Amino acid sequence: MVVFLVSVALGAEATVLLSVLDPSGREVTHDEAALPTAHNFDFFRDGRTWVLDVNTTPSGSKVELVAVLSERKKKKLKKKTDEHLTLDEDVMDTLIVSGGKKAGEWEVTGRWAEAFHPSEPTPGPESRSRFVLVWDDAPLYRNPRNKRDIEVELELESGRTDRRTQVSPFKAVHSWGTTHYEVESVPLKLEPHCYEGAPPQRSHPFQFYAANIDMVELTTEEVQESFDDGTGYRLAAGVAVETTDTGQWVRVGDVGLPVQVSEDVLGSLYRPSRHFPAVDTGWTADIEKGGILGEIKLGEVTWYGDEQARLQGRAGVEDPVVTIRTRCAEVRLRIDGERVHRP
Repeated sequence: MVVFLVSVALGAEATVLLSVLDPSGREVTHDEAALPTAHNFDFFRDGRTWVLDVNTTPSGSKVELVAVLSERKKKKLKKKTDEHLTLDEDVMDTLIVSGGKKAGEWEVTGRWAEAFHPSEPTPGPESRSRFVLVWDDAPLYRNPRNKRDIEVELELESGRTDRRTQVSPFKAVHSWGTTHYEVESVPLKLEPHCYEGAPPQRSHPFQFYAANIDMVELTTEEVQESFDDGTGYRLAAGVAVETTDTGQWVRVGDVGLPVQVSEDVLGSLYRPSRHFPAVDTGWTADIEKGGILGEIKLGEVTWYGDEQARLQGRAGVEDPVVTIRTRCAEVRLRIDGERVHRP
């Protein structure tokens, strides 16, 4: 019988990964589950039936691995041998349980980890104003009837290619028919917007008209999505959403990911919502070639930041679900556990 004893702080979550090879070299289990757990395995050899029991139980700050091998005789178990092994967190170790020539050798490998979770989002501002995101090269009209009397904040030499750096927030004053909005610049960035864009031409708010076609489609309120594989995301209000032939995509801060945002929360107007601050937990993850960090159920998640991403949460052992954050996005993605580094 193999028993893991894992010790965790009160209220914490711990998961153990257990792999067992029978004497023929066949893997009879490769299972990850929350502690405590219990397993038993039968093996028939040379007319005899052998039973290996494996159990795990929290205790202290370690995991105790105990394996008991028994022979089944007339519906009763006669213990042959038992072995013990203490595991440290996130350290994989193996225990050999030998029953001699008659029973052969069993190989039991275990690794455990305690989960940690992100901090709570910061409260959203109490703002009655609504805002829009306008491309930085959009013509701003003093009078929408006069197409020649315009100002342009910034010329985009390569065109409109990056919603993350080429759009600016404007306060929506009121609509002008169905084609334009009267907008007011936000020079001091007093509201917690997801994009800052180009510096306004004036240090004080100024009002112009902007065409609806020069505004970016975005999340009109906070969006949350959770999938059955444990992955998911939260997006603040005011995150630009790009729709292509292959689906929807957002890039906010250093992260880009595929999303599915319903039409009832897509539009051009938003009120700033709560944000998702990142803290230095000491946990990091390596980035794969091409900037791929991991994946959610909808597809791959790309990291545009430094060589390592700071993790805000982790749950699981082998292919854990980790949490990353930018100011306006929180993403729970699955990642190769070998690329995760603890403090």
